[in-house]
Amino acid sequence: MIRSVSTLPNTAFFSALYTKILSLFQAYGSRYSFCNFWVQSNNKNDVTAVICKFCSAITICTSAEANVDELREFADTIGYTELISNIELFGRSIRLNGVSKACHGKGKINFDIDINSAIKCYNILNQETKEICLPEFDSWYVDISHRIRHNSAFLLREDCGVAFCLLGDLNALINGIAVDAKYRKKGIGKRLIENISCNVPINNLSAICSDNVIGFYLCCGFKITEYIYLHKGLF
Repeated sequence: MIRSVSTLPNTAFFSALYTKILSLFQAYGSRYSFCNFWVQSNNKNDVTAVICKFCSAITICTSAEANVDELREFADTIGYTELISNIELFGRSIRLNGVSKACHGKGKINFDIDINSAIKCYNILNQETKEICLPEFDSWYVDISHRIRHNSAFLLREDCGVAFCLLGDLNALINGIAVDAKYRKKGIGKRLIENISCNVPINNLSAICSDNVIGFYLCCGFKITEYIYLHKGLF
């Protein structure tokens, strides 16, 4: 059974996608029409999946007991432009890697943002068109500034590199990392990862990446923990 919820489960199976959902919930809650949350439960009332639709994108985080047919039918019913989940719901999905590493950061997160820094960060991130799909700047800035003000995301700059991370409890998800094209292969990306790992007070750092860049994350101490499936919709 899938039902709409105004609060998320207190305990949920760990996944990079659950961090993504939790970050959205902390930033927007269920009070906006463009951000909705559901849970799927079995006949024992155990949560088997958590679902979020943000604008036209769906994120689904499942346990091994999830009812795949019900999730597939539900996604088709509410419509989407893209769907990302930790199980393959549809054929012809793009398989991505979910990677993770333990962290013991002791510092504080800087939740400040200004328009000039945001423009610089956007321009750097927007160079990575194969890995990072950004909307137009205005809508991107409205979203990330809202998340940062609600302490559910942060931007970190290092020389000519930038990382945008989502926060969920004591976990963080790298939602975009890039180095200016003129300064690549100088270790800046690795320093960004080290900066997050050592200074941000989290227990776990995750990322979702394609096979093209998996080597970078493995060199930074990440391990593949799951596979993530991206499916483009017709809606």
